[in-house]
Amino acid sequence: KEDDETASTMNHSILLQERPIKQTVTREALTLLLDTFHNEAESFLLSEVELPLHVERLVQSVKALCSSLAAVETTDVTSALNQLPACPCRLQPKVLKDASVLALRENREKVVEKLTAAILDLVELYCSTFNANFHTTPQSHSCTAPIQEAGLVTNVLSFNVYAAHRIPITWAASYEGFFLSCSLTHGGAELCAPQHTSKQSVSKYLFHLVVWDQSPLPPPGGAEDKGKQRRSIEALGWVTMPLFNFR
Repeated sequence: KEDDETASTMNHSILLQERPIKQTVTREALTLLLDTFHNEAESFLLSEVELPLHVERLVQSVKALCSSLAAVETTDVTSALNQLPACPCRLQPKVLKDASVLALRENREKVVEKLTAAILDLVELYCSTFNANFHTTPQSHSCTAPIQEAGLVTNVLSFNVYAAHRIPITWAASYEGFFLSCSLTHGGAELCAPQHTSKQSVSKYLFHLVVWDQSPLPPPGGAEDKGKQRRSIEALGWVTMPLFNFR
């Protein structure tokens, strides 16, 4: 009872973060960025000449949106941008090689439709993660997962690790590779051996990020590292996600 009546604070956790997100995007600022995106998308759809210029302006408007939404580029945004040819503000090899397909307006419409959906999903993800001063309209396609009792869960815990965002550029020059180690704990005790992703270097999409996009693999130091000089491992960051509520 005494513990319940004591005011709690999470300020000590803030100090552990190198660059905590202190400000969230406002509805007004996001509306302006969305308006700009829609205008550039319309210009891209109507463009008959100077396609590279319209692509660059469209991608810049997407980058501005993602930058305001915690500098996150989701896999859906990346997939949509890959339908566009390369441009100066985005150096990524998996882009559309034959830009002539965009000469057809219906193909440009498909790109804009996919890009718009990806951005709206990112806005919804942001609002459910950070303390924004507005909320999105509930999407009809998103269903709420049923509540489960901890003791009655029989399925295997499984999830996919996509990427680490907001990577400091100094890390790219200081470290050879990056991997994520995941542990499952209860009451401070590990329930199983830690799982690891493969080691990856920093990629440059709209921002610098480390992309794994995979499920667990053998830990570093296994067969793939035999014959190589052992490197020291340094912890750069961490995050904890509760799987069940306090009850």
